[in-house]
Amino acid sequence: MTSFGVVSRVRKLSGQRRVGHTGTLDPFADGLLPVCIGRATHVVRYMDGYDKKYRVRAVFGRATDTQDLTGNTVFCHPPSEEERRQLLCSDFAVLRQAVNGLVGKREQIPPMYSAVKVAGRPLYAYARKGETIERKSRPIEIYAADLETVGLERVDQAETMTATLVIHCTKGTYIRSLVDDLGRQLGYGAYADRLTRLTCGPYRLEDAQNLEVLFARFRACPDIGAFWQEMAAEGRLLAPRTALSGFQTVLLTETEALRLITGQPLSLPADAAGLPESAAGRPVVFASRDQMIAVGLLEQEQADAYRVHTERVLIDLADFRQT
Repeated sequence: MTSFGVVSRVRKLSGQRRVGHTGTLDPFADGLLPVCIGRATHVVRYMDGYDKKYRVRAVFGRATDTQDLTGNTVFCHPPSEEERRQLLCSDFAVLRQAVNGLVGKREQIPPMYSAVKVAGRPLYAYARKGETIERKSRPIEIYAADLETVGLERVDQAETMTATLVIHCTKGTYIRSLVDDLGRQLGYGAYADRLTRLTCGPYRLEDAQNLEVLFARFRACPDIGAFWQEMAAEGRLLAPRTALSGFQTVLLTETEALRLITGQPLSLPADAAGLPESAAGRPVVFASRDQMIAVGLLEQEQADAYRVHTERVLIDLADFRQT
Protein backbone atom coordinates (compact mmCIF):
# COMPACT_ATOMS: atom_id res chain seq x y z
CA MET A 1 0.00 0.00 0.00
CA THR A 2 1.26 3.49 -0.80
CA SER A 3 1.45 6.24 1.81
CA PHE A 4 -1.40 8.03 0.03
CA GLY A 5 -3.42 4.80 0.21
CA VAL A 6 -3.01 4.78 3.98
CA VAL A 7 -4.27 8.37 4.18
CA SER A 8 -7.28 7.49 2.00
CA ARG A 9 -8.23 4.61 4.28
CA VAL A 10 -7.81 6.67 7.44
CA ARG A 11 -10.16 9.26 5.94
CA LYS A 12 -12.79 6.52 5.69
CA LEU A 13 -12.17 5.49 9.28
CA SER A 14 -12.29 9.02 10.65
CA GLY A 15 -14.91 10.64 8.43
CA GLN A 16 -12.56 13.62 8.06
CA ARG A 17 -10.90 15.06 4.98
CA ARG A 18 -8.07 16.64 6.94
CA VAL A 19 -5.70 13.70 7.19
CA GLY A 20 -1.97 13.86 6.52
CA HIS A 21 1.10 11.70 6.96
CA THR A 22 4.76 12.38 7.49
CA GLY A 23 7.65 10.50 5.93
CA THR A 24 6.57 8.89 2.66
CA LEU A 25 7.42 5.20 2.34
CA ASP A 26 8.55 3.62 -0.93
CA PRO A 27 5.79 1.44 -2.47
CA PHE A 28 7.81 -1.74 -1.80
CA ALA A 29 8.44 -0.77 1.85
CA ASP A 30 6.30 -1.28 4.93
CA GLY A 31 6.38 -0.35 8.60
CA LEU A 32 5.60 2.78 10.57
CA LEU A 33 3.73 5.72 9.02
CA PRO A 34 2.64 8.50 11.44
CA VAL A 35 -0.77 9.88 10.43
CA CYS A 36 -2.34 13.11 11.66
CA ILE A 37 -6.11 13.64 11.74
CA GLY A 38 -8.13 16.85 11.87
CA ARG A 39 -6.49 19.73 13.68
CA ALA A 40 -3.44 17.57 14.34
CA THR A 41 -2.46 18.12 10.69
CA HIS A 42 -1.12 21.49 11.88
CA VAL A 43 1.91 19.72 13.36
CA VAL A 44 2.86 17.76 10.22
CA ARG A 45 5.32 20.48 9.20
CA TYR A 46 7.18 20.04 12.50
CA MET A 47 7.46 16.28 12.01
CA ASP A 48 9.25 16.57 8.68
CA GLY A 49 12.71 16.63 10.25
CA TYR A 50 12.37 13.46 12.31
CA ASP A 51 15.24 11.00 12.37
CA LYS A 52 14.29 7.49 11.20
CA LYS A 53 15.34 3.90 11.82
CA TYR A 54 14.94 1.12 9.24
CA ARG A 55 15.51 -2.60 8.87
CA VAL A 56 16.57 -3.57 5.36
CA ARG A 57 17.32 -6.94 3.77
CA ALA A 58 20.04 -6.64 1.14
CA VAL A 59 20.64 -9.20 -1.59
CA PHE A 60 24.09 -9.12 -3.20
CA GLY A 61 25.08 -10.31 -6.64
CA ARG A 62 22.69 -8.13 -8.64
CA ALA A 63 21.99 -4.39 -8.96
CA THR A 64 18.78 -2.87 -10.32
CA ASP A 65 17.83 0.49 -11.80
CA THR A 66 15.42 1.19 -8.93
CA GLN A 67 17.90 -0.13 -6.31
CA ASP A 68 15.18 -2.48 -5.01
CA LEU A 69 13.60 -5.79 -5.98
CA THR A 70 11.08 -4.15 -8.35
CA GLY A 71 13.67 -2.89 -10.85
CA ASN A 72 15.40 -4.21 -13.92
CA THR A 73 18.87 -5.74 -13.63
CA VAL A 74 21.69 -3.36 -14.57
CA PHE A 75 24.61 -5.39 -13.16
CA CYS A 76 25.07 -9.01 -12.13
CA HIS A 77 27.97 -10.67 -10.34
CA PRO A 78 27.02 -13.42 -7.87
CA PRO A 79 30.03 -14.40 -5.76
CA SER A 80 31.98 -17.30 -7.20
CA GLU A 81 32.55 -20.52 -5.29
CA GLU A 82 35.98 -19.27 -4.19
CA GLU A 83 34.58 -15.89 -3.16
CA ARG A 84 31.86 -17.59 -1.13
CA ARG A 85 34.50 -19.70 0.60
CA GLN A 86 36.52 -16.59 1.47
CA LEU A 87 33.43 -14.82 2.77
CA LEU A 88 32.61 -17.73 5.05
CA CYS A 89 36.20 -18.18 6.26
CA SER A 90 36.51 -14.48 7.15
CA ASP A 91 33.06 -14.31 8.74
CA PHE A 92 32.07 -11.83 6.03
CA ALA A 93 34.73 -9.36 7.18
CA VAL A 94 34.58 -7.22 4.04
CA LEU A 95 30.85 -6.66 4.47
CA ARG A 96 31.18 -5.94 8.19
CA GLN A 97 33.85 -3.35 7.45
CA ALA A 98 31.75 -1.76 4.71
CA VAL A 99 28.70 -1.54 6.98
CA ASN A 100 30.76 0.09 9.72
CA GLY A 101 31.96 2.60 7.12
CA LEU A 102 28.41 3.82 6.54
CA VAL A 103 28.34 5.66 9.88
CA GLY A 104 28.93 9.40 9.73
CA LYS A 105 28.04 12.41 7.61
CA ARG A 106 28.00 12.11 3.85
CA GLU A 107 26.51 13.48 0.66
CA GLN A 108 23.88 11.38 -1.10
CA ILE A 109 22.45 11.86 -4.59
CA PRO A 110 18.70 11.06 -4.74
CA PRO A 111 18.04 8.05 -7.00
CA MET A 112 16.27 8.57 -10.30
CA TYR A 113 13.40 6.42 -9.06
CA SER A 114 12.36 8.83 -6.30
CA ALA A 115 9.71 11.49 -5.68
CA VAL A 116 12.20 14.38 -5.64
CA LYS A 117 10.92 16.99 -8.07
CA VAL A 118 12.92 18.65 -10.84
CA ALA A 119 11.17 21.34 -12.90
CA GLY A 120 7.91 20.40 -11.20
CA ARG A 121 8.05 16.71 -12.09
CA PRO A 122 9.14 13.80 -9.87
CA LEU A 123 12.36 12.10 -10.87
CA TYR A 124 10.63 8.77 -11.38
CA ALA A 125 8.56 10.33 -14.19
CA TYR A 126 11.79 11.05 -16.09
CA ALA A 127 13.24 7.63 -15.21
CA ARG A 128 10.21 5.78 -16.60
CA LYS A 129 10.85 7.48 -19.93
CA GLY A 130 14.48 6.40 -19.89
CA GLU A 131 15.74 9.90 -19.08
CA THR A 132 18.48 10.65 -16.57
CA ILE A 133 18.41 14.05 -14.86
CA GLU A 134 21.35 15.69 -13.12
CA ARG A 135 20.64 15.77 -9.39
CA LYS A 136 22.27 17.72 -6.59
CA SER A 137 23.67 15.77 -3.67
CA ARG A 138 22.14 16.23 -0.22
CA PRO A 139 23.78 16.04 3.20
CA ILE A 140 22.69 13.09 5.33
CA GLU A 141 24.01 11.44 8.47
CA ILE A 142 24.04 7.80 9.49
CA TYR A 143 24.05 7.59 13.29
CA ALA A 144 24.31 3.82 13.46
CA ALA A 145 24.46 0.88 11.04
CA ASP A 146 24.19 -2.57 12.60
CA LEU A 147 24.54 -5.87 10.77
CA GLU A 148 21.87 -8.13 12.28
CA THR A 149 22.28 -11.20 10.07
CA VAL A 150 24.50 -12.23 7.18
CA GLY A 151 24.86 -15.47 5.28
CA LEU A 152 24.75 -17.29 1.99
CA GLU A 153 21.50 -18.44 0.44
CA ARG A 154 20.04 -19.31 -2.93
CA VAL A 155 18.32 -16.37 -4.63
CA ASP A 156 17.21 -16.40 -8.28
CA GLN A 157 18.91 -19.75 -8.97
CA ALA A 158 22.28 -18.57 -7.61
CA GLU A 159 23.90 -18.90 -4.21
CA THR A 160 24.72 -15.42 -3.03
CA MET A 161 25.22 -13.27 0.05
CA THR A 162 22.27 -11.74 1.89
CA ALA A 163 22.31 -9.47 4.91
CA THR A 164 19.87 -7.70 7.24
CA LEU A 165 20.87 -4.28 8.51
CA VAL A 166 19.31 -1.81 10.94
CA ILE A 167 20.12 1.80 10.05
CA HIS A 168 19.43 4.91 12.15
CA CYS A 169 19.64 8.04 10.01
CA THR A 170 18.53 11.59 9.33
CA LYS A 171 15.50 12.47 7.24
CA GLY A 172 15.80 12.19 3.47
CA THR A 173 18.17 9.21 3.57
CA TYR A 174 17.54 6.65 0.83
CA ILE A 175 18.25 3.28 2.39
CA ARG A 176 18.13 1.45 -0.95
CA SER A 177 20.87 3.79 -2.19
CA LEU A 178 23.03 2.79 0.79
CA VAL A 179 22.47 -0.87 -0.15
CA ASP A 180 23.43 -0.07 -3.74
CA ASP A 181 26.58 1.64 -2.43
CA LEU A 182 27.51 -1.48 -0.45
CA GLY A 183 27.06 -3.63 -3.56
CA ARG A 184 29.29 -1.33 -5.61
CA GLN A 185 31.93 -1.22 -2.89
CA LEU A 186 32.11 -5.02 -2.63
CA GLY A 187 31.94 -5.48 -6.39
CA TYR A 188 28.89 -7.75 -6.42
CA GLY A 189 26.09 -5.26 -6.83
CA ALA A 190 23.16 -5.29 -4.40
CA TYR A 191 19.53 -4.31 -4.08
CA ALA A 192 17.06 -3.79 -1.23
CA ASP A 193 14.80 -6.83 -1.05
CA ARG A 194 12.71 -5.74 1.96
CA LEU A 195 12.52 -2.44 3.84
CA THR A 196 10.67 -1.75 7.08
CA ARG A 197 10.57 1.55 8.94
CA LEU A 198 10.99 0.91 12.66
CA THR A 199 10.90 4.42 14.13
CA CYS A 200 10.00 7.94 13.06
CA GLY A 201 10.98 10.57 15.62
CA PRO A 202 9.35 9.61 18.95
CA TYR A 203 7.11 6.96 17.38
CA ARG A 204 7.88 3.22 17.19
CA LEU A 205 6.55 0.44 15.00
CA GLU A 206 5.65 -1.74 18.00
CA ASP A 207 3.19 0.96 19.14
CA ALA A 208 1.55 1.37 15.72
CA GLN A 209 -1.98 0.34 14.80
CA ASN A 210 -2.61 -2.23 12.07
CA LEU A 211 -5.06 -0.87 9.50
CA GLU A 212 -6.77 -4.21 8.93
CA VAL A 213 -7.38 -4.59 12.67
CA LEU A 214 -8.75 -1.06 12.86
CA PHE A 215 -11.17 -1.69 10.00
CA ALA A 216 -12.36 -4.90 11.64
CA ARG A 217 -13.02 -2.96 14.85
CA PHE A 218 -14.70 -0.21 12.83
CA ARG A 219 -17.12 -2.66 11.19
CA ALA A 220 -18.01 -4.11 14.58
CA CYS A 221 -19.09 -0.72 15.99
CA PRO A 222 -22.63 0.66 15.57
CA ASP A 223 -21.37 4.00 14.21
CA ILE A 224 -18.24 6.06 13.62
CA GLY A 225 -18.67 7.96 16.88
CA ALA A 226 -18.67 4.76 18.93
CA PHE A 227 -15.58 3.56 17.10
CA TRP A 228 -13.56 6.65 17.94
CA GLN A 229 -14.76 6.64 21.53
CA GLU A 230 -13.36 3.11 21.81
CA MET A 231 -10.07 4.14 20.23
CA ALA A 232 -9.73 7.09 22.61
CA ALA A 233 -10.62 4.98 25.66
CA GLU A 234 -7.95 2.41 24.72
CA GLY A 235 -5.28 5.08 24.27
CA ARG A 236 -4.92 4.42 20.54
CA LEU A 237 -5.12 8.13 19.70
CA LEU A 238 -2.07 10.21 20.53
CA ALA A 239 -2.25 13.88 21.42
CA PRO A 240 -0.59 16.29 18.96
CA ARG A 241 1.81 17.32 21.72
CA THR A 242 3.57 13.95 21.32
CA ALA A 243 4.74 15.12 17.89
CA LEU A 244 6.41 18.13 19.53
CA SER A 245 8.01 16.33 22.46
CA GLY A 246 11.43 17.68 21.53
CA PHE A 247 10.32 21.32 21.63
CA GLN A 248 10.77 23.65 24.56
CA THR A 249 7.40 24.51 26.16
CA VAL A 250 6.63 28.05 27.31
CA LEU A 251 3.72 28.40 29.76
CA LEU A 252 1.27 31.23 29.19
CA THR A 253 -1.36 32.78 31.39
CA GLU A 254 -4.95 32.50 30.23
CA THR A 255 -4.89 36.13 29.08
CA GLU A 256 -1.68 35.60 27.08
CA ALA A 257 -3.09 32.44 25.49
CA LEU A 258 -6.24 34.27 24.43
CA ARG A 259 -4.13 36.90 22.71
CA LEU A 260 -2.38 34.26 20.60
CA ILE A 261 -5.62 32.44 19.76
CA THR A 262 -7.31 35.66 18.63
CA GLY A 263 -4.30 36.84 16.61
CA GLN A 264 -3.26 39.70 18.85
CA PRO A 265 0.40 40.69 19.37
CA LEU A 266 2.10 39.26 22.43
CA SER A 267 5.36 40.02 24.19
CA LEU A 268 6.83 37.96 27.02
CA PRO A 269 9.34 38.87 29.71
CA ALA A 270 12.68 37.08 29.54
CA ASP A 271 11.88 35.28 32.79
CA ALA A 272 8.57 33.81 31.55
CA ALA A 273 7.92 30.23 32.66
CA GLY A 274 9.78 27.77 30.44
CA LEU A 275 11.48 30.40 28.30
CA PRO A 276 14.80 28.90 27.20
CA GLU A 277 18.10 30.72 27.26
CA SER A 278 19.09 32.10 23.85
CA ALA A 279 15.45 31.69 22.84
CA ALA A 280 15.52 33.99 19.81
CA GLY A 281 14.84 32.23 16.51
CA ARG A 282 14.03 28.87 18.06
CA PRO A 283 10.55 27.35 17.57
CA VAL A 284 8.81 26.69 20.86
CA VAL A 285 5.42 25.35 21.96
CA PHE A 286 3.17 27.73 23.87
CA ALA A 287 0.84 26.07 26.36
CA SER A 288 -1.79 27.11 28.89
CA ARG A 289 -4.12 25.18 31.18
CA ASP A 290 -2.55 21.91 30.02
CA GLN A 291 -3.44 22.67 26.39
CA MET A 292 -1.14 23.36 23.46
CA ILE A 293 -1.95 26.82 22.17
CA ALA A 294 0.48 27.46 19.34
CA VAL A 295 3.92 26.92 17.88
CA GLY A 296 5.95 30.01 17.18
CA LEU A 297 9.24 31.84 17.24
CA LEU A 298 10.60 34.35 19.72
CA GLU A 299 12.23 37.57 18.62
CA GLN A 300 14.17 39.57 21.17
CA GLU A 301 12.76 43.12 21.10
CA GLN A 302 14.40 44.33 24.31
CA ALA A 303 17.08 43.03 26.65
CA ASP A 304 14.40 41.61 28.94
CA ALA A 305 11.54 40.87 26.56
CA TYR A 306 10.65 38.73 23.53
CA ARG A 307 7.96 39.21 20.91
CA VAL A 308 6.04 36.08 19.87
CA HIS A 309 5.69 35.32 16.16
CA THR A 310 3.02 32.64 15.81
CA GLU A 311 3.52 29.98 13.11
CA ARG A 312 0.58 27.72 13.90
CA VAL A 313 -2.34 28.12 16.32
CA LEU A 314 -3.30 24.63 17.50
CA ILE A 315 -6.59 25.30 19.29
CA ASP A 316 -9.64 27.46 18.62
CA LEU A 317 -11.31 29.83 21.02
CA ALA A 318 -14.34 27.63 21.69
CA ASP A 319 -12.26 24.56 22.63
CA PHE A 320 -9.93 26.62 24.83
CA ARG A 321 -12.82 28.09 26.79
CA GLN A 322 -14.29 24.61 27.31
CA THR A 323 -11.16 23.28 29.04
